[in-house]
Amino acid sequence: RIVAFVDAGASGVQVSVVRLSAGGLRLLASGHAADVGGDAMDTLLLRHFAADIREKHGLDPLLQPRAVQRLRQACERLRRVLSANTDASFSIDCLINDLDVRGSLTREMLEAMAEPLLCRIGAACTETMAEARLLPEEVLHAVELVGGCSRMPALAEQVERTFGIRPSRSLNAEETVARGAALAAALLSRSFKFKSAHFDIVDCLPRGLAVEWEAQGADPHRGSFDIPRGSCLPLTCHQTILLPAAAAVCVRVVTSPIADGDAEAEDGIEGLLEAVVHLTGNGLALRELHIEVSIDLNHQPTISACEVEYEDEAGAERGGESVARSDAAVAESSPFDAPGSPVGRKASGSFVGEAVGEAVGEAAGGDESKGKRE
Repeated sequence: RIVAFVDAGASGVQVSVVRLSAGGLRLLASGHAADVGGDAMDTLLLRHFAADIREKHGLDPLLQPRAVQRLRQACERLRRVLSANTDASFSIDCLINDLDVRGSLTREMLEAMAEPLLCRIGAACTETMAEARLLPEEVLHAVELVGGCSRMPALAEQVERTFGIRPSRSLNAEETVARGAALAAALLSRSFKFKSAHFDIVDCLPRGLAVEWEAQGADPHRGSFDIPRGSCLPLTCHQTILLPAAAAVCVRVVTSPIADGDAEAEDGIEGLLEAVVHLTGNGLALRELHIEVSIDLNHQPTISACEVEYEDEAGAERGGESVARSDAAVAESSPFDAPGSPVGRKASGSFVGEAVGEAVGEAAGGDESKGKRE
């Protein structure tokens, strides 16, 4: 069964399309829409009633933090009541300078104000379904709504129009995410054992990443390869490159808008991990550097980079031939070759050299990463 989960919470909406079976779950695609949840709708109501108070009484509640907090709490209660009723009202005593404030709103007015947010939620659902790349014979069996903001009727109608299936609420809207996170942690832990059959969870990369390298020296040399969004975790990528000898090489893992499928993204590039490798000369003009990037189930990246050297006579001869290989020929190697020997090489060689990894940021969805020395 293929099921879409829509988690409408306070800060945003997350959409996941999964394939469920008796033995596990496989994540096909995931997407999100930020700043469209309950907090964003409360902000719309806050601005609406603040403008109404300024017009009627000539006082601005947004200039006083205490008044803003009390008015926001009233707006949140109003929004929750409108999820089950067609109209609602509120009253606040002594909001500003002993001024008592009262207000009312209908569900139609709230839905009209939240229309831009609902359209963004529908767009996130559409993009996630397109990213899932379902086969022609595959169909979406169900849509499940969770999260506190999912009780809003207009949001449920928007999800139904997007997927073409009436969403269900068979799960506990408030506790489902916390329980699922606890179950996933227990499955990864060695301290817990389950009496029932084993349940496998296959996760995927929520954002595209890029592996960049740059030789720091008189002859600059740089390049990169992408790890596409949606790649199954855990994963390991390999790449072998030719670089000038006796040079320091900086290898970085960064977020990539292009790997996300958005070449025109303007949110910048965020660095996740960085390693510096010092190549030895050994009388050769160029040296081979083997780069390996691994991402575990916790979305933590690890960089391993080492220089390739062949110790036997045949290996030394092959090493001399590798100097004549062009960068274009090396670039044709796929970063997703099977683990083992370097790309285009036999397993008779040995790895020598040193790579020192130093964390320069936080990995996506995890704690602070630490570098790896190999």
